[in-house]
Amino acid sequence: MRKKPIKQVTVSEITEKAGLSRQTFYQLFSDKYELAAYIWSLEVQKIKLKSEKDETLVAFWVRFLNTMMADQVFFRNLLEHMDEQNAFFYSWIDISEDTPVVAKRLLNRSPDLAMASKLFTYGSAMCVREWVLNGCKKDPEDLARQLILSIPGVLMPYMVLGETDQHSRHQRGE
Repeated sequence: MRKKPIKQVTVSEITEKAGLSRQTFYQLFSDKYELAAYIWSLEVQKIKLKSEKDETLVAFWVRFLNTMMADQVFFRNLLEHMDEQNAFFYSWIDISEDTPVVAKRLLNRSPDLAMASKLFTYGSAMCVREWVLNGCKKDPEDLARQLILSIPGVLMPYMVLGETDQHSRHQRGE
């Protein structure tokens, strides 16, 4: 899956490379696309585990985007064949709600905050997905700063932003 499109990879190739029988594969996954979603979740977990307590939002996103850019063929392959309403979006929501850069109980505060968070999360997920599918042409730092600028004002008190993140918001007039 790192070297060729998922649709061209056979379950036999996967099981041979992994040293598994087809029966074991199908006990674990319904098909190769479910395996792709599982691999995606593992990659996201690796990125999250490297988060630092005082990491700024821009720094986190730059690190996340650089990880995707460094292995863009693999991530593009995954994203092209994942149900965008499922694995990618749910993992992006998980990242957005469970990183040191976002206050932990944001969604429990009010329905308005929960809706603003969902709208931002889905919008930013779609932007990142398009960025990967289009070949990661924009600089990760620029994309991260644009994501900061798109955070709804109502969410700002709950975000942990560093000085450079605050500067981006100040340039927008907030």
